[in-house]
Amino acid sequence: ELWLDDRLLASRLLLLREGMAVMLKTAFDEAFERLAPGRILLLRTLEDLFKRAPGAVVEFYTNADADLLAWSTSQRWIQHVSIYRHRGLPTLYALLRRGARSVRAKPSDRPPDSAMMVQRSGATVDTYVHVRELPADALALLDKAEAQHIEFGADWYANLIDTVYAQEPRKAEVRLHVLRRQGRVLAVLPTVAQSGTLGREISALSNFYTAVYAPAIADDAEAADLLPLTRALRDSSAGARAYRFAPMDPASREFNTLKKALGLAGLSTHSYFAFGNWYEPVREPWAEYLKQRSGQVRSAIKRSAKKFAAEGGRLEIVQDGPALEAGLAAYQTVYARSWKVPEPYAAFVPGLIRLC
Repeated sequence: ELWLDDRLLASRLLLLREGMAVMLKTAFDEAFERLAPGRILLLRTLEDLFKRAPGAVVEFYTNADADLLAWSTSQRWIQHVSIYRHRGLPTLYALLRRGARSVRAKPSDRPPDSAMMVQRSGATVDTYVHVRELPADALALLDKAEAQHIEFGADWYANLIDTVYAQEPRKAEVRLHVLRRQGRVLAVLPTVAQSGTLGREISALSNFYTAVYAPAIADDAEAADLLPLTRALRDSSAGARAYRFAPMDPASREFNTLKKALGLAGLSTHSYFAFGNWYEPVREPWAEYLKQRSGQVRSAIKRSAKKFAAEGGRLEIVQDGPALEAGLAAYQTVYARSWKVPEPYAAFVPGLIRLC
């Protein structure tokens, strides 16, 4: 409780049990709103929790606004799932919610007729099950996208399909959607249909090997141009519980264009944090970089190098040619004897190395 003399300004209700503190409700005296008593009380509460549980975690489960995010070091989306006792109830509630929205909506608030927009566009969407089936103009657009990241190119997708998804034909269905208008390819969207946490889901053609994903989109194509593609994706995957496109760069043009196009198709879109890539930019020669490391690191390198050389060690870089397969065999032998868990798709990395 936060008091000003004998007047209660704010109160926060907590449950404390087995090292966990659950904050249930906060109330404050609106007559003193200008003093932000709720915020002051939160400050004092956090100070108390830091004393009670040093090194623990404080999480806010809420629709966080700027004020709450100012307290946090990171954020993530929480997925809410509704479970109904009877099969027909989800459909009934969905119809009731849709009817309530249409009654509340003003004519200007209603979304554009996406079916009419698709019909007027004159665009077509063709679907393929492997990169090798794609026509030359679709491959050309993927080649252009590959200049940004190797994961955007046809060769990457071919290796991923052959070494990962071909091993699970019953669980995953690969689909590459090609949007064409007036004989010109505007976009290539690689997807896979598979089982997820909510049931059948449509997701990006990616997995844990993928550092970044994006559809290939023509330079002059906008979100409205992609509506026939996202509408066809939704129509062809009736019953899909979710559409997940990850990992994408949220600052990229492809991310924002795809997000808007999915919204135009009537899907509710939400961004969420997946992971971050850490990297060290190379700005100077190796000798200069090494000088900037600590003396302890430099000494450890020197000692290890001397020991390595004394025991007859040598460093060989295998790039291509007849030594490549022997190098791959050595890599897999060492991997199998290491502390790492077995690779779930053992052919992927060798396939990528041969490709490169």
